This record gives sequence, C-alpha cells and structure tokens, in this order.
Amino acid sequence: MSGSTNDLLQLAQWVVSKGGFCSENLSFSIDDKSGSTAHASSLINASESNPLPILSCPLSLVIDFEKAATYIWGTSSACPIKSDPVIAVRIYLCLQRLEGENAEYFPYIKTLPSLFGTPIFFTANELDLLRGTNLYGDVEQRRAKWITEHSEILPHIPDTFDKSRLTSELYLWACTVLTSRSFPSKIVFNTAAEEEDSSYPVLIPLVDSLNHYPRTPVVWNVDPSSFALAAATTIEEGREIFNNYGPKGNEELLMGYGFCLPDNEFDLVSLKLRLPNLTPDQIAILQTSPDTENSGIFYLTLAHPLPDSLVRLFCVNVANEAELEHMKSNTETDSLRCKLDALMNLSIAISRKLSGHRLPELRDESSSTERNIYLYISGQVRILSACAAAIYRQILDSIAPRSSASFSFENEKLRQIIKAELPSCGLHLETLAADARFSQFFNAVKSVHSDFLTSEMDELYLSVFIAHLAILSYSSDKASPYREWIESMRTRYDDKEEPDADAADQLEYMDDILQNLAEVCPEVFAGDAWSQTLLAWAMKVVGSEAVYFHYEERSEPMLVVITGK
Repeated sequence: MSGSTNDLLQLAQWVVSKGGFCSENLSFSIDDKSGSTAHASSLINASESNPLPILSCPLSLVIDFEKAATYIWGTSSACPIKSDPVIAVRIYLCLQRLEGENAEYFPYIKTLPSLFGTPIFFTANELDLLRGTNLYGDVEQRRAKWITEHSEILPHIPDTFDKSRLTSELYLWACTVLTSRSFPSKIVFNTAAEEEDSSYPVLIPLVDSLNHYPRTPVVWNVDPSSFALAAATTIEEGREIFNNYGPKGNEELLMGYGFCLPDNEFDLVSLKLRLPNLTPDQIAILQTSPDTENSGIFYLTLAHPLPDSLVRLFCVNVANEAELEHMKSNTETDSLRCKLDALMNLSIAISRKLSGHRLPELRDESSSTERNIYLYISGQVRILSACAAAIYRQILDSIAPRSSASFSFENEKLRQIIKAELPSCGLHLETLAADARFSQFFNAVKSVHSDFLTSEMDELYLSVFIAHLAILSYSSDKASPYREWIESMRTRYDDKEEPDADAADQLEYMDDILQNLAEVCPEVFAGDAWSQTLLAWAMKVVGSEAVYFHYEERSEPMLVVITGK
C-alpha cells in the first residue's frame, strides 16, 4: 500500500481547498485489507427523501481526457488517440506518479495502491487456480491488450518526457487504477444523453475512496462545478460508509476491482459459445426472436439459470428440415425431438464448463487472494449447477409433465427419472428388446450380434427395426405398432427415393447382417420388402429423428428415436 491514513486525510484537505466538500461525519483510514475506507464518526441521519452530502470533488480536479491530453500534447486536438480517450488518462496517471512530489496530483497519487488484488497482479500459482474459468483466459487477453496499447502509444509521447521510465508495468498499474476507481464520464459531466460509445472512465479524487456494497442507497449529484455523493440512508456511528458501483457479479468485481462478495446476489456466469456456422434459414429464424443473443455470450444467474434465448439457439442449431420449416412461421417449435436434442446438447456444454472449474481448498492461512478466488469459483459453480438442474427439469417437464409437477430433485435424481421416462417417448433398443411384442425380432438379433446394445451398433439396429415396423405397416393383416408414426415418417421422408452414394457402404454392411438374420429368422427378415431403398429411408429417419441422451451411470450415450408421448 503506497499510502497511509494521514495521506488520505491530506487528500481530503487538498480536495476541500480546491472547492470540494468532505462531511465532518467522516473518518478516513487505509489498511492492507480494505484499502481506503470511510466510517461514520457520528450518526448520519439520511434517507432517500432527505439525502445528506458526504463528499464532493470540483470538476476542475476530475482527471479526464481533456486534462490528460492537454498536459501531454499541449492541446487535446493534438492527441493522436482521440478514438480511445482513456489511454491518455492512463498515460497522464503514469506521468503524475513518476513526477512524485512535483506532480499536481501528488496528494491523490500517494493514496493509490501500488499493487492490486486483480488477476493481472496474481502470482503464477494464484493465476493457475483460475484455470478452467472465464477469467483464466480473459486475464492474459487483457494483459496482452494493455501491453500492446502501451507499446503503440509510447512513440507518440513527446520526447520532453522520460519515456524510458514509462514501463509496461507502470502502464498496467494505471490501467488497473482506472478499472478499480473510475466513474463513467457521461455521468460525471452530465452527458448521459450522448452516444454510449462516447463515454469513458475518469477519476474523481477523494470521491473514489469509498468501497462498494450492493444496493447501498446513495445519490450521485452533478452540477456545473462539482460531482457529489450523498448518503440516502441512515448510517450508524462507527459503520463503514459505502458507495454503490451498481449490480456487479464477482467475475467483474475480481477482474476490475480485486475483491469478491460472499453470496453476491448479482453474481452471474458469462457463457461464451462459439456460434456454429448457421444457414441463412437458421439466421433468419433467430432474428425473429428479439431476445435471442447473436454474440454468442449468454448471462446465467441463480434467478434465471437457463435463458430462453440459449435454449432457442440450440433448438435452431439441431433442428431437422421439417422442424426448421415449422420455426419459420412460429416463434417456438412444437417438436419434442428438437427440444430434447437441444437440451441434451446444451447439457453436455454446461457439464464440460462445470467440470473445468476447480474449487480451491480454503485453509486458515489462505490469503485474501485465495479467498476471493474461492468466492468467485464457488459462485460460478453454483450458477452452472443451477443451469444443469434447470436443463434436466425442462427435459423432465417435456417427457413426463404430469409426474414432474410433484418432483423437486437434485441433478442425479433427475437423471434417474429421465432415464426411466425417456424411452416412453420413442424407440430405444434396450427397452424394445425387453418388449414381448418384438421378441422374435430381437431374439434373432441377439443370436447374430450379442453386443447389439453397444453405441456402435444402436444406430444400425434401430434403422433395421424401423424398417421392420414399416414392413408391418404395409401389411394390414398384421398388428403394426407405431403405425401412425411410421405413416408420418413416410410422409416426411420419401420411402421410394433411391439411396445416394454416401449410404452405399452402410447399406452393404446392413445387407450382410440381414442375410445372417434371414437365416436365423426367415419369417421376419426374408422377403422382397427388405430393400436397400427401405433401409436407406430408415437410416434417414434415425439420422433426423433421433436424440442421444447422456447420463452419468453409462459411459455410452443412449440413442432414442423420438416418436412423441
């Protein structure tokens, strides 16, 4: 810490001498744990209807682009990086620190931390604890961006300054000062009506000395001469006086400010997806849903762990041709298959994300950095787990709406219920093989392939079974289970279409299997009805109408051709 409590008191006196304000009810201190803090030296009897001024800083002391650029280049118009004004502010801060006691802002500079608790300043071991989280990659991206900025701006700084002392380490320090203490210029200068892109971070000495606590009632007031902060609630004597940085999750707090909050109600997970190469039809469908995120970033919270827009994107991505046609004129799909396929693919993505998070062990001797990392990762795990549970809940609601209404289970229990319920929605080899109606078919299959239930064979034998159902449906004198569904598949997929060249190898292999099956059970597997055209059609049905369901107890996924409830 490059400051003391006395330095903070001197800063307050300096700001007041320049036209600022500091309430007599404040007492300041600096410590290694909380940094600069302010406490109520006596009761502050404020309310939302009667806010009481706490601190103010004259706008003439605000460190902004105009001040920084004028100091460095003589005029702001001479600045070569006007498109990113915060860079000038960072360089100005570096120069002020290098000037020491001769700096105009020396009373302010000496209260600033020399090190921060943000990941940019983590040791290699501390940074490794973040492996698998969003922050792990973001830290290096931010560091690289700032170092590139530094190298690009350095040649444009006049030679009147000793640029050899403007190191990248010093620039990283200035960058972190801005992320941890700044205010948006649009609020400070009352330009909120301007374009959002025109706002940039500025520094307000003394006012930025208060720590953050969510939902703290405060009022920011700006007039032509000053920026002021007022308390809008009663603060008991001895209590810390907080500012309110807004609704920020622990990821943002740790990255920008260097701390995390326990049980942070504003915590969130930024789920960053690599968007697939969508077809024009898929893009058009997504654009009809105004809440669908097109950037590939989705924000998950405990209150809303599974955004509809996230499910919608996965639905569009896995939809078959018939489902896409339906979506073109409907904001939702009525296809159970599409919904299940989307949810199960999403479940895999969330599980992978969740498995990458390693929760560090907390010990009595754990550092504040380790404790912040623990708070951050535990919050991410909590939200991702809630998302996984919400996915399984939606799956269960889709396949067993009546029974699921009374269930409230953890993920593992939900998986067991879904495992039992899912085959009732469609065709699944393990369930079909235990059905007495199909004993003749599967007894023959078992004699040819005892391991037909493995994932390597399930797509093939489901195709053979669906071809068998189609043959049954052609014959009116035989009982034909799933006749209505088979007819709908024959309407959707042409069962008279000649197979294409891509299916040749698979069809040749199926022909060999059928010959073996016909020798074992000719009454089922012999006859002209077993054509390559029929098998190619059945393969197309499986390829378009099936869903792979993954669950923990089985290393191989369970393939189900969805027929509906």
